[in-house]
Amino acid sequence: MWSKEEYEKYAISVLGLFYPEIINMIKGESPDYNNTSIGIEVTRAITTKNGEVDAFWKKHNGMRFQDLSQKQLKKMGFNVLPVQVDSRDLLYVQKSFQNGSLYYYKEKGTDELILFIYFGRLTSNEATSDDIMRAISVKLKKLNNNYKLFSRNDLCILIQEQLNYCACQEEIIDDLMGLVISSVKRLINKSNQNKKYDNIFLLFLDNLFRISTETWEYERNVITQDCINQVISKVGI
Repeated sequence: MWSKEEYEKYAISVLGLFYPEIINMIKGESPDYNNTSIGIEVTRAITTKNGEVDAFWKKHNGMRFQDLSQKQLKKMGFNVLPVQVDSRDLLYVQKSFQNGSLYYYKEKGTDELILFIYFGRLTSNEATSDDIMRAISVKLKKLNNNYKLFSRNDLCILIQEQLNYCACQEEIIDDLMGLVISSVKRLINKSNQNKKYDNIFLLFLDNLFRISTETWEYERNVITQDCINQVISKVGI
């Protein structure tokens, strides 16, 4: 099972792929990473969706694929075997149309696949926005009370969902980002706290969004499988 530090490394690695100023980041505390000018706090939006699969993943993380209950996997919609997704023959994914993706890595020196991460599918923009806002609220208080400030202070939130899976994804994404931005504005306005993050990054499995709290505009970066392969190698797999 990925530790807090591994999730943080994953997030920083993805950010560095798309934003060249996020380089030479060192591990810290409040914020989690920094260089000479940028501080980045990393957290996860704890979701309540796909609860059965999430509970299965938490219980069985680190187990071999052959030791998992195939009956339970099929019940959750994982009806096909994991398939290779990288050229190094190390990373495999098993997909369910309704419940997202289970990722496995091939243990070095063996042919055994080890379960290590789960990404769900977005099912409700309102619920996902609520999950994100809870994470932002907690970290905004931290920024204003117990935080080393830099020239630029950013927040990155990992959301264990994927977006690129349906024909109406553009409309879904526009609606979700509109919900999040309007909610963040309200939160900052009513929080009576002087400091705010300069940028809020939302890191999904297949998309990275950057929200500027100066302009309240966002930009979108699509995360390809090649990107995932690159950053997975940097967190110890």
